[in-house]
Amino acid sequence: MAAYSAAVVGFGLTHWTSAVSMAILNVYAYLVTAATTVLLSSAVYAVAMVLARTWPALLPLGAVLVTFERTRNLGAWLLAVSVVAPIVLAAGADVLITAVSPAQIAALAGMVTPAFVFFNADPLLMAMILLGLIGLVLSVATYAVSRLFDHAGASLSLE
Repeated sequence: MAAYSAAVVGFGLTHWTSAVSMAILNVYAYLVTAATTVLLSSAVYAVAMVLARTWPALLPLGAVLVTFERTRNLGAWLLAVSVVAPIVLAAGADVLITAVSPAQIAALAGMVTPAFVFFNADPLLMAMILLGLIGLVLSVATYAVSRLFDHAGASLSLE
């Protein structure tokens, strides 16, 4: 991405090469958008993976928090994440690995080098779409299950 930015800025410095700068910008903008989307969303999925790995600790904490009226929403969300995240992330990882090979996923690291211009963008775009779908399913399922736990906590309220 640094090479992309340097090429756009470098060619855009003079008026006789600004057309080349715009050509580079227009041709490779979708690759840069896909790469930044995958890189930024990977941090969100890393947090989701940590939550999925720590779900045994979230269950008792969420169960205690859901019984108090002031912390019921947080407790319901923790319970929902501890129930939903391991299932959705495991299924999503299986789909991602079967759709995009591990070699292609490893090649995504090459996107940050100047050689990314010659990279085949299909695995990157497929990974971006699949990561977006995994995140969407995770958020919707977590919200739906948290609403169930929220209503269950209302009948168990201690306050």
